[in-house]
Amino acid sequence: VLECLNSFNGTEKDYKKADNIKLWEIYWLEYINSFDKLTSILPDSVVTVYIGRQAIELGIKYLLLKKDSKGHTTHDLKKLMDLLYSEYEINDNYMDYVASFCEFYCSNIEGGNAEYFRFPEYKHNNYFAGNRLDIKWLSYNISLILLKLIHFAELEDRFV
Repeated sequence: VLECLNSFNGTEKDYKKADNIKLWEIYWLEYINSFDKLTSILPDSVVTVYIGRQAIELGIKYLLLKKDSKGHTTHDLKKLMDLLYSEYEINDNYMDYVASFCEFYCSNIEGGNAEYFRFPEYKHNNYFAGNRLDIKWLSYNISLILLKLIHFAELEDRFV
């Protein structure tokens, strides 16, 4: 066992496109499931919001991967939504506020720092203010965004 652990570096290579897309789908659905459970178990926790925010990011990246097969490394939700709108023809009314939520979340909650929820002290004397946020309100809105992305990805049947 130790020989295997010493040779394993945590990565795999040469996935086929369909396998890679399926992997991203499974990973995204796991984040959604975790967020859903956390809203019940830890409804006032910043961790709940962080996992929900990550689920949004993964969902957008999953949809982009399905369309363009590129790995997008940015964590900025606004930039990712801009890419999504440039790759897909999105005319459905239910998607109207997804881009604005992502933009406002990035600018008003994270202040342009996608890593914001990861550290209690951020950039020298700047401290995390997430403990002053309305976590339940954010979780509710993150849930709505995730539902819209799930519907757009045509994955509702995975949640029946």
